Amino acid sequence: MSKLFLHIGSHKTGTTSIQNGLSENKEALESDGFVYVTCGEHNNFHGYIINNSPNGAYVNKNIDLHHLFRGNKNTIISSENFSFFFDEKSIKEIRKDLIPYFDDIKIIVYLRRQDLHLISHYQEGSKPYRESEYRLWGNAIVPIPEYTLIHRKYLDYHARIKLWSNVFGKDNVIIRIFEADNLVQNDSFLDFISTLNLNYKKYNKPIRVNESVGYGKSKYGHALNFLNYSSEQFKGFVYNSLYDGGKYLPTKEGASLYYDNYVESNGLLCREYNLEPFSNDEVQPLNESEILKLEEKVNISLLELLSGFSFLDADNLRDLAIMAENDNLELSYNLMSLARKMRPTGPLINKKLEQYEKERKKK
Repeated sequence: MSKLFLHIGSHKTGTTSIQNGLSENKEALESDGFVYVTCGEHNNFHGYIINNSPNGAYVNKNIDLHHLFRGNKNTIISSENFSFFFDEKSIKEIRKDLIPYFDDIKIIVYLRRQDLHLISHYQEGSKPYRESEYRLWGNAIVPIPEYTLIHRKYLDYHARIKLWSNVFGKDNVIIRIFEADNLVQNDSFLDFISTLNLNYKKYNKPIRVNESVGYGKSKYGHALNFLNYSSEQFKGFVYNSLYDGGKYLPTKEGASLYYDNYVESNGLLCREYNLEPFSNDEVQPLNESEILKLEEKVNISLLELLSGFSFLDADNLRDLAIMAENDNLELSYNLMSLARKMRPTGPLINKKLEQYEKERKKK
């Protein structure tokens, strides 16, 4: 009997480590009667998926699945972008494509508490070339975006996993909670191997990659993406030049308020799939003193960089300043000052500078 294990993510649940581990342990997998199949340029199955979030993903019909799956018995494929399938019709297309090659298909999904997932996934969206995240979560300069109904397409786990259960059967869906204490050896890859009923001790853990970004990159990467005035290469250069210590986290109250939107649906998920509830661990944000020190370092790195780019015009700098004004007055003041050097008579620029100067004096 040919069996397929289809790993659908989610994002920010150690998926890249799982994929790299599967690729690096091919010989061990083969000795256990498994093969890891990829599609595309990387160690995953992304090439099979065309993403159009927030509307949802659909399958790439130009992929030669017969070539990929011929002669395989126990097969593993993995892509966190399967988590971008938001309607049952598209998931039925996946089953239609796969069923000719496999007698048994198991769906494996890792789920992370929604506030913690979004903090990490939103940070991922601060990077260049992350259009899927931009469109789903937005690009506001905040540690966690404001709740919208669009978010439920991804983060209402009960509704999203039910789509897969309806198509592949509830008994064929394996759910793992992404929390360190729940993972075998506190490791996503070894936990995945154990989920396949294999002896994880004969497998080598991969080096951890794709860690969440820090304070500066997360915060001001969103500003660069939102403005969309330059090439991805330029944004990447600026992004990689930012000071990036610490973590950009919401307050405990902000995280809890966001998570409250999913408590009811999580209860349904746990009852239907006999799962333990997510932990109640609180987000631990930086204190005010730590934030001020980080802001100063980020400001210096950003201003030194931007002041050297002659092709940035007054509008670019003005818009950056306005985006940051509610959160980082000093940065806004410095950016607007640079804008005034380029356009001394700009009415909005001068008005904003006057406003910033008054607010600075109050502090």
